[in-house]
Amino acid sequence: MSDDGQPVGGISALLAKRQHTHGDFFTTSLIEQGIIDVLLLDLERWRRLPPSARSALIHIATKMARIVSGDEQEPEHWKDIEGYAELVFRRIAERRAWAENAGAGPLPADQAAEEAS
Repeated sequence: MSDDGQPVGGISALLAKRQHTHGDFFTTSLIEQGIIDVLLLDLERWRRLPPSARSALIHIATKMARIVSGDEQEPEHWKDIEGYAELVFRRIAERRAWAENAGAGPLPADQAAEEAS
């Protein structure tokens, strides 16, 4: 990074680097949107998912598209997919633990907000 916070070589260098790891933006976006279109085939079910699950699935779709379009050997793509899935897994585990305790106490504020959406 340069002193002004910009990548060395400017935006063109950054875009070239990202094209290698993430693939061509326009190709990647077509793949990503195709995956998302499949997820939305059952729109009623999609809308019932909590926002965190929907968001994680969209982020995972983006990572999948980058793997297909870009560098499949880029470890960060795979770690990010694992991370998004882990966050949703933890939320589910927390919610189940709360329910198994017969709802002892209020849900944490972030979970209550998500349930209300």
